[in-house]
Amino acid sequence: MNLSVDMRTFFIMYRLRISCLESPFLYLLFFLIAGILSCRYFILPTVIFVAMLIVTGAMFKCSKTGTDICLFFAFFCLGNIIAPKTSSFNYPNIPILIKTRCEKVLTGNNYILSAFGRQFYLSSYHTDTIYQVGDSLIFYTRIFPFRNNTNPHEFNYSQYMQQQSVYDRLQPTSHIQKTGHSTNLYSFFEQQRARLLEKTAILSQDTTCTMLINALCLGYKNDLAPQLRNLFIQSGTIHLLAVSGLHVGIIYLLIMFIFKHLQLYGPRNSLFTLPLLWSYALLTGLSPSVVRATLLLSFINISKALSRTYNPVNILAASACMTLVVQPAALYSLSFLLSYSSYCGILILFPYLYSLPGKLYKIPSLIYSYCCLAIAAQLPTLPISAYFFHTININGFLANLITVPLASLLLYSSAICLILPTSIVHYFMPICELLCNALTTCLQWISPYIINLHNLYPSGFSIILLYGALFSLIGYLLLHKKILLHATTTFLSLLLLFFISNNYYLSHQKEIVIFHYPRHSAILLNHNGFYLPLKTTSDTLNHMHPYILYNKLKPLLISYGALNKEILWQPPYLYYYGDTILLPTPNTPIRHSGKTLIVTENQTPQQTFVFYPNLPYPKNIILDGSNTFHTIRQWNSFCEKHNLICHNTSEEGEIHLHRN
Repeated sequence: MNLSVDMRTFFIMYRLRISCLESPFLYLLFFLIAGILSCRYFILPTVIFVAMLIVTGAMFKCSKTGTDICLFFAFFCLGNIIAPKTSSFNYPNIPILIKTRCEKVLTGNNYILSAFGRQFYLSSYHTDTIYQVGDSLIFYTRIFPFRNNTNPHEFNYSQYMQQQSVYDRLQPTSHIQKTGHSTNLYSFFEQQRARLLEKTAILSQDTTCTMLINALCLGYKNDLAPQLRNLFIQSGTIHLLAVSGLHVGIIYLLIMFIFKHLQLYGPRNSLFTLPLLWSYALLTGLSPSVVRATLLLSFINISKALSRTYNPVNILAASACMTLVVQPAALYSLSFLLSYSSYCGILILFPYLYSLPGKLYKIPSLIYSYCCLAIAAQLPTLPISAYFFHTININGFLANLITVPLASLLLYSSAICLILPTSIVHYFMPICELLCNALTTCLQWISPYIINLHNLYPSGFSIILLYGALFSLIGYLLLHKKILLHATTTFLSLLLLFFISNNYYLSHQKEIVIFHYPRHSAILLNHNGFYLPLKTTSDTLNHMHPYILYNKLKPLLISYGALNKEILWQPPYLYYYGDTILLPTPNTPIRHSGKTLIVTENQTPQQTFVFYPNLPYPKNIILDGSNTFHTIRQWNSFCEKHNLICHNTSEEGEIHLHRN
């Protein structure tokens, strides 16, 4: 959950009437998103956007409707123009000298460097030195594009880096030399965070307490122990370890509490909280969720200072517009989707849930409001969690009722310890250690009772239909309009029809799948709802489970022989609907011809065709992840020499051989 404002602000926001006329940024957001998505199909020239701005200005005094239409189309053009595109880059075949600056330090001491007006990824595998943001580096390197070679339903690191506008990676061919250091606002706060991390290591001998303080206060999770991370995951409270809107809201309450006791509380004085909030955002690394929450609070405080009534939906849409204009790739970011789905749930669901029991006494009302807030924030995120993480947490909100207050107290006490001098902090650290132990003890007690549904693999289209049904139903409960009830019924009917047709399609698939796993082989036959592993090494069968679960496959009992009249499996030959597929091994070389050859176990062309008679070579040659770079180069030369088609899973990812 990302709860970015306090309860009092929520109650004020819900008293406001939310109408379409009061939310102009909501319409602009829709057209901006449509423009970003349209980039996949066509690209508009910049001159059209400029022309639409001119027409909008000319229509301003003539027609309000015409002005709105032109402005909407201008935002559509803006989204199309700024949409993330992989700009053409001339990758040199030889190492080049590159002068770069360290822009960001990633988990595991990997780095994002800038040069030539672009950003590049440098892996810690290629360096044994730790760098800081602002360091200037010079070295010879080769430049390669990120390979999108992951299998479906797995984490795609290439896509993750592209969301941060990083499309290329560096492979140094010389020693990396540090030539200097430059400081800007971001690097300055990175240095301050490094000093605070050193301070926490000195203050406490309890490593668990140190890790939690670093994660909660400073957003530093590189040293987080796996067992501690898994404890938060199992209990559905992992969001506490990622500095997000919840943490920004807690810090905001602390700032407002201090301002109130300093007699600085008021609409105009609330503007002084903005530099402090943005300083905290910079200190924690400017994560997207923190930036979004800080933007929301900035808009709210500016509205208060200007004595303007503000619409929470309009403010939410305005922050989303600003985020997408600055970083259009955020539209495909998991963090963006989770944050705004949670915000929408709070804005729409919370007032409805809170009003259900009527008037309550003070203590029951406070407890019930926290329950409603937790449910409203979590419910809209469940489909996204099922799609990306393949699991959903059913009753995790109950754990949050206990852990969020404890985490808030820990965050407050830790913030005080980080601000005060070291000589004084030693008297306060036992409080932080006590809260850390209480938090971990509660999680250990709660986690066995948390219900998690695993192995969920919904399709993207089913998620869209599910959200349509969910929001239509919520709209009907709030507005009591029959058209929304009909829309809910329509979405549910479409969802049922989709499940029926999709199950029919999955149960009639006929294909061979060659997965990509470095240094391993994983080849699977999918036939009419059943699967047969043709070749696996090590534990690759476990890695194929996402594909098996998504396609709802059952294992075939026959491991070799005739599967039906069209499929015959006699290693190293698979006779598959008129196509002979060759899967040789060093112990079972091929002696007959075939149309498709799948090369595994790092076999060279000479080893593969040592007993091959004078027959035509296979037209299609597929190399899986078990082959080394040297072997792949030999096969590329062989295929080029004999005019054969060569596919490589290390370049293309998962390869499917469908029945024609």
